[in-house]
Amino acid sequence: MRDQKERIERASGYSGVPEYMLAAAIGKSQANFSQLKARKSISESGMQEIATAMGAQYEAYFIFPDGTRI
Repeated sequence: MRDQKERIERASGYSGVPEYMLAAAIGKSQANFSQLKARKSISESGMQEIATAMGAQYEAYFIFPDGTRI
């Protein structure tokens, strides 16, 4: 599983939305956003806000070998 920082950076690149805009989406400066990513302390709701800013959806769930998602 990729860490939060890597997932955000890859998604930002894929979407073409710069990280300063993602930071603004959750009410943070770019410097604070970088610190949050480094500490891996962005909440689930923050991740959803970031996803919305990129025109995506964020769904965090457990996936079991049989395909069940909880």
